[in-house]
Amino acid sequence: MGRVKELMMEYRYQEADFREIICKIYQANGYTWLGGFDETNSDPEFHNPYDIKMRSQDGEEVLFDIKIYRTRNVESTLIFNGISHVTELAVAENVRNAKIITNVDVSVFSLPGELKGVKLQVIGRNDLLSLAGSDQLKTELSEIMDEFIEAPMEAQFTPAPPTMFAPVKRRNFDPDLAIKRLQDCPVSEGTPYESACSYAIKGVFSSDFNLWTEEQHNIEERFHRLDLMGHVNSKNEFWRGLRYDFRSRYIVFEFKNYAEPITQKEIYSTEKYLFSGALRMVAIMVSRNGEDAGSLKARVGALREHGKLIMLLTNNELIEIVEAFKAGDDTHALLMANLHRMISVIGR
Repeated sequence: MGRVKELMMEYRYQEADFREIICKIYQANGYTWLGGFDETNSDPEFHNPYDIKMRSQDGEEVLFDIKIYRTRNVESTLIFNGISHVTELAVAENVRNAKIITNVDVSVFSLPGELKGVKLQVIGRNDLLSLAGSDQLKTELSEIMDEFIEAPMEAQFTPAPPTMFAPVKRRNFDPDLAIKRLQDCPVSEGTPYESACSYAIKGVFSSDFNLWTEEQHNIEERFHRLDLMGHVNSKNEFWRGLRYDFRSRYIVFEFKNYAEPITQKEIYSTEKYLFSGALRMVAIMVSRNGEDAGSLKARVGALREHGKLIMLLTNNELIEIVEAFKAGDDTHALLMANLHRMISVIGR
């Protein structure tokens, strides 16, 4: 897991740089620092739930929630979940002003100006550059934001903005219920765990797939059974990259609720489901307790020898993704880190 940790640390450094430049910009506009997230303090007792708190020129306290997305095509649900999240933080802190700061363009969204008595602003890339003022701050800000999104999109996707703010219901998806089901499912209970994982993945990524198989989908006249498979229909760079780079219109999902880390045996079994002629060359496995060294070696071999990508998430990592969705954060950062890890360890 070393390479994933390294990449996640790199992401954290980038996020810290973004928070720092945001503080500089608002301090240059007359705001005063009051507190915020401290990277160096891991003690939960002293952990601030918000990213930044400042006092405006008018003497009003303002909470800032920083949202970094590694795609230009941000789904509206994440923005609205972020609004709900920062509103709850503001109410809990007895603060009546809150801002979401993000690195992407948000002009396409119809956003509320107030919610639960909290005045809200969502500040996107273009607004930030305008606020930056000096050429030096603009250059520094632009360089930081450019680090978040590696590949330029060939065309900008414009989501249809809602006419009014409302939390978007996605097939009655409840993130809290999804987390509870993943946490409470007994070890070694196969079917309940498959159901819990399917519920979480379908809920979080419903806009990235337009068709799902039923659970325990049969292929080759019941010779193989897939836990879940989805047809990719996404504007997000992560899923589009999998679709085009690996010629995989379908993503296979497999769920393993074992007491011990999975072994190469489970990888070889999953590899049989992947077939270029059927345009399914990518699988994402969720293993409650991760994998052993033999499993990683088998996944690397499948990619190097046959071009079959098998990514792995632990149960806790899937819960992190659901929590990110609930808070309106980027749901693909952890998946991207896993993909980078796989690509980076491949030898000839």
